Amino acid sequence: MAILQLSRRAVETLVVTLIAAAVSGLGFVAYKYPLGYRKLALALGISIALFSLYAVLFGVGYVSSQITTLGERLRERPSEPLSAYDYLINGLNQKAAWLAKIVVVSALLLGYLTLLWFLPSILGINQGAPAAGAA
Repeated sequence: MAILQLSRRAVETLVVTLIAAAVSGLGFVAYKYPLGYRKLALALGISIALFSLYAVLFGVGYVSSQITTLGERLRERPSEPLSAYDYLINGLNQKAAWLAKIVVVSALLLGYLTLLWFLPSILGINQGAPAAGAA
């Protein structure tokens, strides 16, 4: 059985294409079926918020445990240079960067869902009737 191996660039292209399709699909659903979109957006918004909350709480727990570990090691051997603990410090920096990315991406996703939530009123579409051209 052959194993399909994709380059990093191919995987990134695939992921971006799937994200673009999802964004376009959400926009289409919000425009054509505003009442159906509201049900979908509510579930998506709650899922995104809970995932973000979980990821941030997990990350904060990781960072606080690493800070405690670093503090204990520094107290045990105060004469060692900080360069001996670069791996711990770099791990903290990387985790903090990931936490910031999670917060920013989650805020952008929730903002986009909110924009689509109000799309019918922005465009002046009657929310009770199907969109123009619908069969």
